[in-house]
Amino acid sequence: MKIEWAPVKVPPKRRLETLVTGLFTLFFFTLPLTSFLIMALLLYFGGFVVRTLLVIYTAYIYIEHKRTYSAMDGNGWMLNRTNCLYRIYRNYFPVQLVKTAELPPNRNYILASFPHGILGTGICINMGLDISLWLQHFPQVRPKVATLDQHFVIPFLRDLLRWWGLVSVSKESLVYYLTKSNDPKHSDNRDGFTSNAVAILVGGAQEALDSHPGKYILTLKNRKGFVKMAIRTG
Repeated sequence: MKIEWAPVKVPPKRRLETLVTGLFTLFFFTLPLTSFLIMALLLYFGGFVVRTLLVIYTAYIYIEHKRTYSAMDGNGWMLNRTNCLYRIYRNYFPVQLVKTAELPPNRNYILASFPHGILGTGICINMGLDISLWLQHFPQVRPKVATLDQHFVIPFLRDLLRWWGLVSVSKESLVYYLTKSNDPKHSDNRDGFTSNAVAILVGGAQEALDSHPGKYILTLKNRKGFVKMAIRTG
């Protein structure tokens, strides 16, 4: 197979965007495996104190997930949700956010995202990694992206996902966010936001497998649970 090298005239800015995107893609693909590998290495090479802390940490996240669905209230640490690296990642494609309707912050929202793609890059950038444009268009609405529930019982991976504003796609978790109070005086809204918008990549893994350049193959049959959830939560 012939290797095609990038033309010499490609500007440095574009080369940087390509590098950052490649590193992010590799990082996201290997996150679950890397999390398990770090745990294994710490358990094998760590001393008694390290092993004890890891056991306590693992037990904590399991119990906490059962109790609160690993809920992450608020927008988390903003430096981890809008910074120059994420903007470089956004500009590679580029990913844009086009506002076509108002989202008043006096109610909560469930958003269906299509297509899933391999990594759900577009929705994760706009509502997870770099939320600067979202906050310009929809002030007072917290952006959340729902992902597989089992990700939130994996040590280290769980905390990274929560820092990026990702939440569990389990029914209990969705009900938790979609029934939150919209009262500005409520204790849950001390961050100045009064609404939650949770995005679901409805097609899931099946739609991801149907990802092909230039084609949009959607998986909708038997994927109407999000409609029932919207009706249930108002």
